[in-house]
Formats: sequence, structure tokens, C-alpha cells
Amino acid sequence: MKGILINYEYCTGCHSCEVACRNELGLTAGEYGIKLTEVGPYEYTTPIAADTPYEWVYNPTITKACDLCEARTALGKMPSCVQACQAWCMYYGEVEDLAKKMDGKTRWALYAPLSDDARSAMVAEREALAVEAGAAGVKHVDTAAKVAGKTESYGTWVGDMELNITLRGVEKLEAFLAEFATIDLEAAKLDLEAQIISDEKATAYVLAADKAVDGAAHELGLMAIAMNYDAQGTQLGGGKAYLDKGQAVARKDVTIMF
Repeated sequence: MKGILINYEYCTGCHSCEVACRNELGLTAGEYGIKLTEVGPYEYTTPIAADTPYEWVYNPTITKACDLCEARTALGKMPSCVQACQAWCMYYGEVEDLAKKMDGKTRWALYAPLSDDARSAMVAEREALAVEAGAAGVKHVDTAAKVAGKTESYGTWVGDMELNITLRGVEKLEAFLAEFATIDLEAAKLDLEAQIISDEKATAYVLAADKAVDGAAHELGLMAIAMNYDAQGTQLGGGKAYLDKGQAVARKDVTIMF
């Protein structure tokens, strides 16, 4: 059985694997075959058995959309994420061989997508449970019947920086504003822009008390993904690694999902 091994101790958070995978699978913005997750930065106050009390690590997580790049590997090529990895910390091969690479000195993640047989067994089990629920009088709602989320994209300028925003799940933001806010969607967008520019790791849209009908602050949870580029269109690394070297951000692409 084939799989992918990631030595995430050395992942730099460059997002190259995400971009290569999305292009290979033809996924739209906000969909992933591999998704970069980030833990930290923070410092442990509780004593731990480690060489440093600081935690800040990136871990590319393979999703259910991954098919190990069947079209590429059938031709003897590497999966697109492995091929594009800038840190050379990803490996492809037989699971048994990959497991032997893990030396216990650094942190690894070994992934193997579900086989067709395993996936078929899971589907059959789910269908059987749905039949049992129906017999018990429980109404089953098919996920395909769910209304697709509303997405809106637009571009603007903040000083000399080009800012491109994609909002996914706009209906949730609209409902939130209708319930709590005295401002409209356009004003809320300006608030969102200001929040993301000041904190790319924001996890909620904050509606200030002076903009709320009840005079109290409210929050709407979100997930933001920000990509920064210099004037030449070169991505400015993961986190703030390259920005610390003084390069100015000429373009920021932000996806916000409610």
C-alpha cells in the first residue's frame, strides 16, 4: 500500500503543497487535498521533556480528496505535493518502507488514503445506519440536499497594497449582522479588512459594542487564510519568516470562511 510520509519538524509553512495539489485536482478556493495546519506559536509554562519550551510547527494534513495523484504516479511520477515541497520533507512510497524512515528524533506523520474496499465498507455501514434510523422514525437529511454556502470575492487597495478578499459562508455573516449590528454588510467588510490586516491569525469577526443594537460586543467565528506577495509576485513565506527580513507586502490574498 502506498502512502506519504511528512517530516513536519522541518515544514516551513510555504503552502507549495496546497497550491500544487489544488492545481492537480482542479479544486476551487477553500478546498484542499492537503491542508497546512499550524500549531503555535506559544511557550509552555508547564515543564516538558523537550529541548525548548516553545511550540511553533506546521503540519500538512492530507484530506479525503487525496487520491495520491493516481494519474501522476501511474506514470512513475511523484504526487504533486511531494514534487512541490520546498523543504524536501515529504516522501512517497510503500507504507512499510516509509515507516522505516521515522527515526524517533523528529516529528513525522504517515498518511495512507482509504482503499476502495475500505471506502465501500464505510458507505455500506452508513447506509445501513440510515435505514435503521428511518425505521425508528428518525428523519435522515442527505448532505447533498444542503444549500451551498454563499461566496463573494472582491478586490481593493489599502495604501499601496493590493488586497483580494474571498468570503465563504456570507449568509452566516449576513444573519449575524441582521441579529446584532447597526451597520450593513459593506461596513462589516471594512471592519474585517482592518482586523485581518492587523492580525492574520484572527479567529473571529468582532462587532464592536458601538456598532451593536444592544450596546455589547459580539463575535462571529471564522477561519482566515492569508497569502502575502512582494512586488514581483513572490510569496513571502509561511508565517512571518520572510517578512521579518524587511520585505514589503505588495499583495495580500485572504480567504475568510464563516
